[in-house]
Amino acid sequence: MLNSVQHIVLHWNKVSAKTTMSRLAVRGLCALFSIVLYTNMVLAQQVIGGTLYINGSFINSKNISVNNHIVNNTAGLVSVLPGTTTSSVLLTGAANVNGHSIYGGGPISFYRLDMRGGRETRLKVDVKITNQLRIGYTGNTFTALDSGFTIENRTLTIDSVATYLGTANLIFAGGTVIYDNTNAASQTLLSRAAGVRYGTLNLSGTSTKSITTTGTDSAATFTQAGGSGQISFAGNFDVTGTGSFADIGAIIPAKKLRLTATATSCSVTSLNNSGAGTFENASAGTLTFTGAAANNGTISNTSTGTITFAGNITNTNTITTATGTLAFNGTGTQTNTGGTISVTAGGNASFAGDIYTYPGTLTFNTGSTVTYNGASQYIVAVAYHHLVTSGTGTKTAGSNLTIGGNFTNGNNIIMTMGTNTLAITGTRTNGGTMQFAGTNNGQLFSDGTVEYNGVNSITQTIAAGNYTNLLLTNGSGSGIADKLIDNGATVQTSGGLDINVGLRLTLGNSGSTLSVGTSGTGDLTVTGTLVNNGTINIGN
Repeated sequence: MLNSVQHIVLHWNKVSAKTTMSRLAVRGLCALFSIVLYTNMVLAQQVIGGTLYINGSFINSKNISVNNHIVNNTAGLVSVLPGTTTSSVLLTGAANVNGHSIYGGGPISFYRLDMRGGRETRLKVDVKITNQLRIGYTGNTFTALDSGFTIENRTLTIDSVATYLGTANLIFAGGTVIYDNTNAASQTLLSRAAGVRYGTLNLSGTSTKSITTTGTDSAATFTQAGGSGQISFAGNFDVTGTGSFADIGAIIPAKKLRLTATATSCSVTSLNNSGAGTFENASAGTLTFTGAAANNGTISNTSTGTITFAGNITNTNTITTATGTLAFNGTGTQTNTGGTISVTAGGNASFAGDIYTYPGTLTFNTGSTVTYNGASQYIVAVAYHHLVTSGTGTKTAGSNLTIGGNFTNGNNIIMTMGTNTLAITGTRTNGGTMQFAGTNNGQLFSDGTVEYNGVNSITQTIAAGNYTNLLLTNGSGSGIADKLIDNGATVQTSGGLDINVGLRLTLGNSGSTLSVGTSGTGDLTVTGTLVNNGTINIGN
């Protein structure tokens, strides 16, 4: 009984045979008029001249050539299953105005699907390829004009090998393409000289993925699922909307993965760019590396957007920004050994972790702003234009600091200079405490607190000027901590001043002046030593 037949098997019984039909209805399970052709001879090509209607899944043991359309006559999934490892469905029509269409009431799964010739092909249902998709091949290029092969707003899933040979367009911009190979170690995305334009591109499956186009591929939405194989770029790729990458590998030299001006955001869980290619953010949006980022190429911010490194970095080449922002938010050690981090005019960089231990080359050009915004941090001794401290804890100068623009010490931040010098060309703002421990490295800040905390074996000269809060403290070591208001200098403080036990404050001569409590509320309290050779004013 045909009722017991699970699949329809198409064979033919003569090597030279060709069958041309205007319509072949392949009737599925339990269909009394199903066609089952068997043979004991060598199989020949099955040629179908019209439209292939499929009413149920069937096993195809040879090639089926379709000159017109393929129709799923059911409301559910139908599958063209392999009878052999080479059996295929071929769309072979010559160029005409109608083109091929794959349509019907439900999705279709093909073992192998081939396209050749000059007729457009359109997907009007979702299609899945489980073994091989060939869009043109040797001796049978795909030359269709106009739309070439378009998936319209449907989903094309490729679990297998996909190749392209021809001159026709690939129009995937309105739909979704999924590369989902789990059966092989690697999967190469379709490559076309003029590039492939995707609407939504999804990568899944455990095989590694590679992009090898000689042009530039693009996608409005690019998603690489977590747990899928690493993707590498041997060709250029543009993300024009949003991106989400689980694992990016090498970007080879002279190739670029780019967020275009229209892109809004992109996240990368893991970056291991062992190549020398470029990852560029040319948008006003944010590129975020949520995990560790290892870069041997170039990461560049060429517009006003932000590149955020939420984890720690290992950079051996170049990370750079123009007018945008580089945010190194990882709280651990940022390793820039052998690498360069560069900020040009109008750009910004912030460091939340330790860039001091392995700083590499840090270049902060005129007009740039650098912010240390983590917990307690060391500040690398390089030339800065604008320098800002924020976050929490103590910021410690690693050596002498030169600031060509403005300096801002953030609220509640302790900035300790030690015996290092501080040169500021622009304005200075202190919302916390500035500490100086050298003999003559003290600086006047008219806001916040300025503390002179040198060791007891030296004499610190207090910089002249009007302080809001002046703090004199004992340093380490035995003996007296000497502080000096030098000849002719005038030191004023709005608040009070304590000269504690172990401290000695000396006004050098008659030209030296100390004014305490200029706001009318401060007192001068002496429990240590005060040597007055000049003038002391208390209150206003």
